[in-house]
Amino acid sequence: MTVLMRSALAALMMLLTTAIQADTARFVAGIEYQEILPAQQTRAPAGKIEVVEVFGYSCPHCYRLEPELKKWLQKKPANVHFFRMPAQFNQKWEILAGAYFVAESLDMIDKVHLDIFKEIHDKKNKLDSVDKMAAFFLRYGVTREKYVKVLNSFSVRSRQAHAKGMEQRYGVRSVPTIIINGKYRTSETMAGNKKDMFAVIEELVAMEVKAQQKQQAPAKTK
Repeated sequence: MTVLMRSALAALMMLLTTAIQADTARFVAGIEYQEILPAQQTRAPAGKIEVVEVFGYSCPHCYRLEPELKKWLQKKPANVHFFRMPAQFNQKWEILAGAYFVAESLDMIDKVHLDIFKEIHDKKNKLDSVDKMAAFFLRYGVTREKYVKVLNSFSVRSRQAHAKGMEQRYGVRSVPTIIINGKYRTSETMAGNKKDMFAVIEELVAMEVKAQQKQQAPAKTK
């Protein structure tokens, strides 16, 4: 075999290897997503892959993501355990995060979640104080006294403090950010667009499923 033929064969093998890698892993760590080091513990049930949206009510990008996220949730992989976590970058964001956990505690998050976004972005009511937020919840039958009581409850304060700690451990610097199984974070900015962001999520979910299956597989005896 001539040197020229060997060089051509080596180039062909390299192209085939690249094609196989591209087929099995479309996205690259450090570009479309980042690893979280150390990996964080999840709260997903056994056999499930956790996907967390870190968001903020005052964030217009989070508001614009809502319709696409809703569509994805309707067709997400069955093994995905999804939940939201409000970011708390400053005191005003903490007020908004508190409202999320109050609504969650009162089992009315589905009623008010999108309405809070609309109130802030469409009606230009910033809801940046406890009084303003209590007045907003009054429309849904929650008195100011009840809102403040739940907001200051041990349960809500604990969940809010935990979320703030997780935000730091996840390395979240902007929203919306998506966390996959406590190991990876991605966003529309990293992925390039919303469509690819969801594709990144699904690829990482599939990768985590394979990792779980490998761990659960019985060791082969020689």
